[in-house]
Amino acid sequence: MLLDEHFRCHPDIAAISNELFYDGGLTVLTDTRGRPALARRPGVIWTDVTGRAARPPLGGSWVNENEIRKVLDSVGYLLDSSRRMPR
Repeated sequence: MLLDEHFRCHPDIAAISNELFYDGGLTVLTDTRGRPALARRPGVIWTDVTGRAARPPLGGSWVNENEIRKVLDSVGYLLDSSRRMPR
């Protein structure tokens, strides 16, 4: 049975899995009213980050330090941008 209604992700984000895995079969019903957004920016941006994945010294999941820095920089940019947006 396909659960074909989706309510959680922004439609731009849900569109990725809808296209790749559900052949467009999902109906995205997420209410985006009142949620913050950056004007003229897509909900998903792909950035290719070079680097090397390595396991931490004490074990655990593989990490790529360059990817971590890029994520932190991107989140910082989004937070700064949202603070400058008129309310």
